[in-house]
Amino acid sequence: MMYSLAQLRGFVAVAEHGHFGRAAQALLMSQPPLSRQIQALERAVGVSLFDRGPRGVQLTVAGQVFLRDARRILSLADGAPETARRVAAGQAGRIQVAFISAAALSILEPLLTEISFELAQLEVALVELSGAEQLQALADGRIDLGLVRPPVPTEELEAQPVHAEPLIVALPDGHHLAQTDGPIAPEDLIDEPILEYAEDGTHYLHDLCVRLLGSENFVAAQRVSQLSTALALVRARRGVAVVPRSAAAMSFDGVIYRDVVGPSPQVSLHACWRRDTMNPALINVIAYLRARLQP
Repeated sequence: MMYSLAQLRGFVAVAEHGHFGRAAQALLMSQPPLSRQIQALERAVGVSLFDRGPRGVQLTVAGQVFLRDARRILSLADGAPETARRVAAGQAGRIQVAFISAAALSILEPLLTEISFELAQLEVALVELSGAEQLQALADGRIDLGLVRPPVPTEELEAQPVHAEPLIVALPDGHHLAQTDGPIAPEDLIDEPILEYAEDGTHYLHDLCVRLLGSENFVAAQRVSQLSTALALVRARRGVAVVPRSAAAMSFDGVIYRDVVGPSPQVSLHACWRRDTMNPALINVIAYLRARLQP
């Protein structure tokens, strides 16, 4: 089946005017070539699209259905050049964004809102992956942008800090350190059973907690790899946990949060992408990140 856009335009004009002569005038052409276009279109489609009569033409049932699709095809064809220009300029297109679960508690929603405002025609597809999975997916070209904890390998990737927040302490309800509303000094946690982050899975948070408390002050109660696990064990009174402030958004019943006295190590989240990216939409997003979201 082969037909041209010119034939579709002629068909739509005849359908809208109900008359070959008036449609030909609207198209600034004579009637015989228009009639031949419609005949060729009907041969290509394999059905009659019009019932012809002395006073004009009417669409057949098949013609009515074909009219809807023809209008859609013409609309897409008319819009295709502008869409291509927008994609080439990075104003439209698609990017695949991966994120760790902690990003959903902090930066993900405002980031998507801002991108949607700045680049309204950009499609953002989301997938949740661990930090290690994101780095591999970037290397394989399966995602365009990752949201991960540092450090980010810089040989093939570039990174931009997009969020930073302090550490806070999560305590079980009724714990003696939760009796007052004030912040907790790191030395107050000496001899407390600490829910320790596993070095092989969440080494970044592990290292920050060691900086805050000092390795000699750890009384490790349990090793965990997920913030949600740490908070669930705090609720179960299996220990206390040091968590990023955004973790409080998980709202575990029976868990109380307290700030830390003095300057706390900042928990960072970085956006990262391949240095050799050629995606115009991603390049625009990167420019936005660099200009707007530096913590």
